[in-house]
Amino acid sequence: MIFVFPEADYQSFVMRDCFVPIDVLFLDDSRFIINFYTMLPEPPRTSEESKGAHSDAAYTARLKSYPSSAPCRYVIEIRGGRLAQLGVKQGDLVELDLARLNALSADRD
Repeated sequence: MIFVFPEADYQSFVMRDCFVPIDVLFLDDSRFIINFYTMLPEPPRTSEESKGAHSDAAYTARLKSYPSSAPCRYVIEIRGGRLAQLGVKQGDLVELDLARLNALSADRD
């Protein structure tokens, strides 16, 4: 999954109701890797987090946050462990088809 933000800003992701590891990469405006993580599944929602008016807030509050270390424009999520297999490192350039991403974004507006 690729997230394209209108402008570079700090972003933070969590593992909300996800049961498999996910690698997340944060990219700057020029598509260089700022930082990345392997996000691990969180314990399932408790019964208190599954009901009531404040249940979602309680669940969200306990989730580990995975923040960008600098403003980012693009965030990519892939299968957990794949970044290690690929030998990805901070500062690497990620090639993206920006024309296609922009066209897809325009189609959603």
